[in-house]
Amino acid sequence: MVIGTTVGLAALGLSPALGAYLAGVVVSRSHYSRQVLAELVPSRDLFASLFFVSVGMLVDPLLLWRNPGMLATVVGIIIFVRAVITASIVRGFGYAGATAIMTGLLLAHIGELSFVLAKLGADRGFISEELYGLVLGGALISILINPTLLRHVAPRLLRWLGGPVAKPPAMESRAETAGLAGHVVVCGCGRVGGELVTQLRARGLPYVVIELNPIRVEQLRRDGEPCLYGDANNLYILEAAGIGRAKLLAITHYDAASAAPTIKAVREAHPSVRIIARAHHPTDLEQLRSAGAAEVVMPEFEASMEFLRWTLGQLRVPAAEAEAVIQRRRADFRPSESVGEPAPPEAS
Repeated sequence: MVIGTTVGLAALGLSPALGAYLAGVVVSRSHYSRQVLAELVPSRDLFASLFFVSVGMLVDPLLLWRNPGMLATVVGIIIFVRAVITASIVRGFGYAGATAIMTGLLLAHIGELSFVLAKLGADRGFISEELYGLVLGGALISILINPTLLRHVAPRLLRWLGGPVAKPPAMESRAETAGLAGHVVVCGCGRVGGELVTQLRARGLPYVVIELNPIRVEQLRRDGEPCLYGDANNLYILEAAGIGRAKLLAITHYDAASAAPTIKAVREAHPSVRIIARAHHPTDLEQLRSAGAAEVVMPEFEASMEFLRWTLGQLRVPAAEAEAVIQRRRADFRPSESVGEPAPPEAS
């Protein structure tokens, strides 16, 4: 979508950078946005560094030195005029004065799109190369000044106006997890996860599903299920699902190699969250338990126990003896001690 939109708009005469920006806006409004961001997070710092280095190399220090008055004017327009206009618009929509001021100061610097527009204006002759160089210099100065404005100027300005001192904005609450606490995060909604979700919904227990199959996600959304599209092994997706406020994490997929580091990271960041995971091979059991899973389930083993129970019953083995055999096998397969705290007693 991003590449196609970029190429299409470039063919219509727009800048490829502007086309990529507009395509990114479209993707950010879809339910794929969190997974896209999760995949881009490892590269974000690299691209940010590359961005600032590239812009810095375009700035001509001699040009800035020769035009201090014009540079100050550009910086003033970027910071003060932009902050006033932004705060006025936010206030005009009925938000509190403190919110308007903080929004104005948060946006009191130039953005990436402004570089694209300035470059486009210079290429088309709308602005001179000298003004373009001053815009670049003013942009970098505004970016450097902005943290100081937020930390020192904003609280004093709010006190001077007699309003409450605004606190830094918290992470945006996700619609799927807004108001959820003590819920279950279900990773994967196949046969195992689907049955779990059905029973949680029937009992009115809070939960949110993380699913990587887009077709399944569409079905869940049509049914009104709280659902996030993304890779459940990515911590960004788990944070979006409110893992810090959750009571349980249920990993229903088979991939123990990727689930183990995820379990370990969740246990380190949120030790109170209990984790149940699914194993495919007996060798996965110790790996998942060592990572921090409180319980590990291997469906093939559970199926073998049901086969054993039914077969012994058909062979007239006393029920107590059959149950004792099964319990011994369970004890060998599932040690009584779980990671973090003792496991609850086995239900009869």
